[in-house]
Amino acid sequence: NNSKKRKKQPRPLYFRCFCAIFLRSTFQQELHRDIKDMEKAPNSVRLCVAIFGRTNAGKSTLLNRIAGQDSAITSPVPGTTTDAVTKAMELRPLGPLLLIDTAGLDDPGQLGAERMAAARRIYDRADIVLLTVHSGTWGETEEEVLLAAKKRDIKAIPVITHADQDAPQPEYLAFLKKKSGVTPVIASPDRDKLLGALREALLEAAPDDFLKPPPLLGDLIHAGDAIVLLV
Repeated sequence: NNSKKRKKQPRPLYFRCFCAIFLRSTFQQELHRDIKDMEKAPNSVRLCVAIFGRTNAGKSTLLNRIAGQDSAITSPVPGTTTDAVTKAMELRPLGPLLLIDTAGLDDPGQLGAERMAAARRIYDRADIVLLTVHSGTWGETEEEVLLAAKKRDIKAIPVITHADQDAPQPEYLAFLKKKSGVTPVIASPDRDKLLGALREALLEAAPDDFLKPPPLLGDLIHAGDAIVLLV
């Protein structure tokens, strides 16, 4: 009976394979373009994450591990980091970040005082602070970092370095969370684990306007307004 509708035949296998390859290629191109756009993002629009702590607290090692490359010089000699070291990178779903490694805040001597003054100026650039600590340690330096962050209404995330050598106790982790109001991060030697923990902490601590940027016209157009659209 010609009046009956013909049953729709499935597409040939080669056609479906072609579509799948085409869609995958298109997705990869869009993803690559998206990553390139983030790499070109100016520092002014990046989430600024500044690393503070005592000398030899593992700040430079932490920056290198997060970035996946040796951007900062590391050494067992205290005071190796003199000037701030910056590294731009991307961390999804946060997007473009700017990491800043600073000099230790307990650096003795005249040069140390100048380095510490330069490091403290970074507070005003930071959106989030990473406070590096050794397991079980806490003192004036750490209190200073928390106070500086509080004055600027930003979060300070405790990051426990050298945890593979001295694992933190549950009581110490609870102490850090109570002091900072943020879940502390254990700096695992495994970069993937470190990035996973850091990503969660940054999402918890990031400013609201960074995670949910205001709409472009949110303060210009209101319900009931008449607008003219030019196309």
